Amino acid sequence: MNKFLLCIFSILLLIKCTDEDKIRVPEILGGVNLRIIVDPAHTGIFTDKIATDYLAFDMYSENKDLADVQLFVTKAGERKLARSFTQTDFNNGNGKVRVELKASDFATIFNDPALANGSKVGNFTFNPQVKLNDGRIYPTVIRFIDTVTTSTGATIAVLDSVRNLAPSITGGASASFTVQFLSFITCPAVDISGNYLVEDATGTSTDGCCTQLTTVKGNIVKVTRLTNSSFMLSDFSGGLYLEWYDVYGIEKPEDSPGEISFSCNAVSFQRTTEPFGEGVTGTGVYNPATKTIAYNWLNGYGDAANVKLVKQ
Repeated sequence: MNKFLLCIFSILLLIKCTDEDKIRVPEILGGVNLRIIVDPAHTGIFTDKIATDYLAFDMYSENKDLADVQLFVTKAGERKLARSFTQTDFNNGNGKVRVELKASDFATIFNDPALANGSKVGNFTFNPQVKLNDGRIYPTVIRFIDTVTTSTGATIAVLDSVRNLAPSITGGASASFTVQFLSFITCPAVDISGNYLVEDATGTSTDGCCTQLTTVKGNIVKVTRLTNSSFMLSDFSGGLYLEWYDVYGIEKPEDSPGEISFSCNAVSFQRTTEPFGEGVTGTGVYNPATKTIAYNWLNGYGDAANVKLVKQ
């Protein structure tokens, strides 16, 4: 019994001697909430309605401690501040801010008038950055010093870093923070498929068989649509490969197919290898008024040509 009373007395004594002023419970800090939803009817801007089309999205936040919300946009590696907001903006919209950007806005942001009239197009990546009243910034990189032991047994300090946003709140349909989203100024998809007459295919071969300048006319090249922005040519050479290399096994124009990408009336070769294993490059234009495709091509051997196709 005496031992029991002694234990109770000791516990009470310890409690009494505790300095409550030195008990520190860390304050729980709130995080950041910023969700961006792009309007499905206005995901980007098409050049055929450049004056009226626009990108639109809604920004949502439940925070009440927003010091600054900055929205950055990047095009071809160039990063600019597109818009900036405060807590007041979100308060006025009951936690929601509507943003609409026209082609003229992109032209102002990047100081490029050609974006306003559609003579220049591009893809845009948007990234928000939020600063809270207590100075914390999201997303940002937290750098810390760690130590590692080398193979020789030495211990060295290394700088490491992590982002202050966990994947659980940055991805998926219920994400509470939108890290980035994409948009564009581009031309509407055009179907240029069909049969084209070779009006002119003029080129030179580096092979000993045919070193003279050669011109071919009258062949048919079939253009087949693969996707909204890519097409297959039944004969990228315009008939020149059959003219030059029948002695090496080319039996018909279709033995030298090629693939082109197509956007805003510009064409360029992609994923094309000529029959003897060398890659093919080239660029050109499509004229919607005359329905012609004019392009140049160059293979790995140094053969080169200019081709003009007219739709039938």
